[in-house]
Amino acid sequence: MTNVDNLPGQFYKNMIGMVIASMMAMLGIVVDGVVISRFLGTQKMAAYGLVTPITNLIMVFSGILASGSQVVCGHFLGAGDHKGAKRAFSMCMTVTVLLSIVLMGSTLLFRDSFCRMLGAVGKSADLLPLASDYLLGMLFSIPAVLLIFEFNGLMRLDKDPNRIIVAVAVMTILDIAGDLFNVLVIHGGMLGMGVSTSISYNLALIIMLLHFRRKDIVLRFSPRGLRMKDFKAVLWVGSSSAVGSAAAMLRNRVLNGIMLGTASPVAATAALSVLNTILNITSCTMVGLGMTCSMFAGVVSGKRDRDMARTLVRVTLKTALITGSILFVIFFPSARLITGIFAGKDSARMAALACRGLRFYCTGLILYAVNTAFINYTQGMRRIGVSNVFCFLENFVFLVLPALALTDFLDSDAVWVSFAITEVLTFLSIIGYVFYKKSSLSLKNYDSLFLDDISDGI
Repeated sequence: MTNVDNLPGQFYKNMIGMVIASMMAMLGIVVDGVVISRFLGTQKMAAYGLVTPITNLIMVFSGILASGSQVVCGHFLGAGDHKGAKRAFSMCMTVTVLLSIVLMGSTLLFRDSFCRMLGAVGKSADLLPLASDYLLGMLFSIPAVLLIFEFNGLMRLDKDPNRIIVAVAVMTILDIAGDLFNVLVIHGGMLGMGVSTSISYNLALIIMLLHFRRKDIVLRFSPRGLRMKDFKAVLWVGSSSAVGSAAAMLRNRVLNGIMLGTASPVAATAALSVLNTILNITSCTMVGLGMTCSMFAGVVSGKRDRDMARTLVRVTLKTALITGSILFVIFFPSARLITGIFAGKDSARMAALACRGLRFYCTGLILYAVNTAFINYTQGMRRIGVSNVFCFLENFVFLVLPALALTDFLDSDAVWVSFAITEVLTFLSIIGYVFYKKSSLSLKNYDSLFLDDISDGI
């Protein structure tokens, strides 16, 4: 991974592994959505979408610890400091366990209140017991969700990437089987869907924990010498992912509110839930691209290797353009077929709305890939302020403001159009930032902008 000549090959190998692992993990979430929509109905699908901000909130913490620990440990390993990498890893594990306990307790005690805050009141009050039941079932998956996403990057640094794929494959198969068993055999409703998710995630975690039985690993837990300085570095570096997840949580809350005020509130809210479920598949490809970029950038910052940095920038941008183009070619023409998978007997209107939303979203995919590359590279280079600003603009400001402004004229289409608008505005803002820093938009100066961002240490 530290060989400049072999960086493109190592980049693609790690990215493919991350995409496969993320794809498998997200496939379970997609299956949840398909099963709920087809077997349990539009109302339960709307309830499923209503609690999306809660899962986004869990991913806020997961994003902080996963991306932060990956970059910080990668920085230490790039500098040859195995002791520092082990120390940072141990600190993250300690915090993760404590955080899991807090999140599980909060979800258990306040899940009804959370659902009311998210819109299960008034005309939508009938969604409250459905959403609450799902939260009750899935709260036992919280520790596994946090740890699995952390291990996804860390085990690649520790030379055990295949275990991730095996664990996530098992998780996906069990989740699919559990969902179908729930709706076809025991009829456990939304509670059963949540329990199925919890069981599959925890079995995947057990498989991952077997990694620590190996004797040749670097990232091994030890309670000795833990430093708050390392945790502060993880928090700071991981804040970009946290900003993205927090922005997504706020965004989904606002967009759900917009949909509940449209001409077909239940169908529109369920359609947004369907779209978010589908986007988990497309976004996991971007997550693979972004996490690979930030991981290598962390190594670059530790080595302070400008040739490696220049190579990484070019490989990442090329991969972003190719990835965005492939996703567009796959999803735009097949939007009706894909959204139709979610359609039951009472959900033709929902599927039609989701199809429109997916096609609008696809128009911004290429720019989404490029924007993701920029945000994750600056994160890996620990230009966290820059990364945070653009992440928040893309995931909240540039999406929510157009949706609010256009809703009176376009009804639910205001939300769909805004998914494309946000990528255009984010890209233009990045171009403006590059021009401001270098007074030029040439590739040479674009590389130089990144190279100047190599910082001196944790």
